Amino acid sequence: LQPKEDADLEDIRKVLIDLGDAFVQITSTNIETMRMFISEARRYPEIGVDYVEHQIAPVEMQVASFLEHYASTGLLQVEDAQLAAHAFFGMTLNIVFTQKLLHAGQYLSRPAHQTVTQLVDIFLNGISAKSK
Repeated sequence: LQPKEDADLEDIRKVLIDLGDAFVQITSTNIETMRMFISEARRYPEIGVDYVEHQIAPVEMQVASFLEHYASTGLLQVEDAQLAAHAFFGMTLNIVFTQKLLHAGQYLSRPAHQTVTQLVDIFLNGISAKSK
């Protein structure tokens, strides 16, 4: 997530695809841990708070900083980079949620990389700076 000085939108796209692929892979591999956090957070809310503070927020802050950098160069148009980062991970997490956590692999069944790539395109088309 280190910004490049001469980056273009395709460079940003490739980084986000790699990040989305890695996120889907890691969360898919650790699906039982996700189940545990979800089930135990109801009885022990501090588990959920701790997980967000120490696992989710630091990564989202790095992505937000990445997006803010490219917003400052004019490549992206982002009003709230932290919310944009959260939305990005929400999009990719939904792949894992529906196909792995809920065992609905037939729903939107296609290779994870293809889905991540399309989600990144949807995400970027929503925030890319457009000429007027």
